[in-house]
Amino acid sequence: MKERLNQNKIDYVLFHLQHHFEVESFTNFLCFEDVPKKNNGPLIVFPLSDQPIAKTFFIEETAVLFPISDEKVFYTFDTNGNLIFKHDLLKSAFYLLSGYQEFLPYKGDHLGRFTYSESIQKELNIAANPLVNVYFEIIINAVHEFCERHKISFKKKSFWPENKFGLLLTHDVDRVDKWTFMEIKRRLKMLIRSGFTKYWSYLLEALSKFKSGENPYWNFDWMKSLEKRLGFNSIWFFLPQGHKQIDAYYSFDEPRIQKLARLFQKNGDEIALHGTFNSRDNKGIMQENLDQVKELSGAEILASRQHWLSFKYPETLQILEKLDVKYDSSWGFAESYGWRNSYCLPFHPYDLENDRMMNIWELPLNAMDVSFFQYLGLSNQQVQNAFKEMIATCKKYNGLFVLLWHNSFFDETIYPGLTKLYEEILQDIKGSDPFSVLPANIFLN
Repeated sequence: MKERLNQNKIDYVLFHLQHHFEVESFTNFLCFEDVPKKNNGPLIVFPLSDQPIAKTFFIEETAVLFPISDEKVFYTFDTNGNLIFKHDLLKSAFYLLSGYQEFLPYKGDHLGRFTYSESIQKELNIAANPLVNVYFEIIINAVHEFCERHKISFKKKSFWPENKFGLLLTHDVDRVDKWTFMEIKRRLKMLIRSGFTKYWSYLLEALSKFKSGENPYWNFDWMKSLEKRLGFNSIWFFLPQGHKQIDAYYSFDEPRIQKLARLFQKNGDEIALHGTFNSRDNKGIMQENLDQVKELSGAEILASRQHWLSFKYPETLQILEKLDVKYDSSWGFAESYGWRNSYCLPFHPYDLENDRMMNIWELPLNAMDVSFFQYLGLSNQQVQNAFKEMIATCKKYNGLFVLLWHNSFFDETIYPGLTKLYEEILQDIKGSDPFSVLPANIFLN
């Protein structure tokens, strides 16, 4: 990304920046070239870089992706009171927020997903430190100082009431039965592949549990009881049937599934689309998925998240936008926690193919249960510490904490203490006094 930002890209960054503060006629002060020798008033100068990305330039501990010079300051004021930024913070923010790195060729994992290991977030160790928020905070503080110098009204803004941070509690309903014929078949295949030397007990357990009717995945009453006690609502992403080995084993035609959806809605929760694996780049499949979830819900479907986070940029977003889905919440890392676009608030993705800001909003996923345990292999204490760190970050920036916890991820035989840990995580979040967010109420404040 060598070229300077064009006006569309500048406007994109400024659109998101201006969600954080209010200054009358702010854009009238902006200048993107050197300060003219003659000007009619004070200016805010944002220099534009035509250089490629740099990953080794830091001011204190903050990486600046598009530095203009060797100066280790973010901004200065000249003798005429003009605010002059010394580096291209707009381009640095655009690169991260737009997901530009995912528009470039990448290797991907076995599912074709862009990986944390390939990301600039891993390279600079910034996944848990949303760098776009850091850049915006620097700009906001500088603009505030500019306004004070020139006696211009300045007001900070927040997405959430009372300067709180937001919590979006989400659940992907991938599985509702643990002991199924598919599970027995899977374990039988493992036994056969071992030459009948291993996995006998594994298969016998499945047969015994299936016969007993025990079902640890149908734990929705307990989950809702906990949320109700803490004053949280949540959004439930229902997965249609598709590829029989990957997508839902349950059917929306089942009375128990229909009753479950009505129960959630009665409690003030939302139903959303969990797009099947092959829907990520297929508009026809996505339309079928959406129609099925609409029929289950009986209401407009506002939000979507891809199964397995099987998400392709920008194709998946373009499809969802054409289907008039308002929000996506797929853009998170599977292998790590933190912010994949380095911004801890809702944002509009950017369509680099057509050089435009998209209409759909992204609700950036920063914490998923399996990331901590299956991918990172963290202890319960390490997981709780990571959550506390992200809670503090969201409080600092009045951000949005998007948590995904599957109803099928409470297996105490594999992860002892998991149920208690989940309760403690929600209690830690509750103790920080968040604003409980759902797609239907995000912009009511």
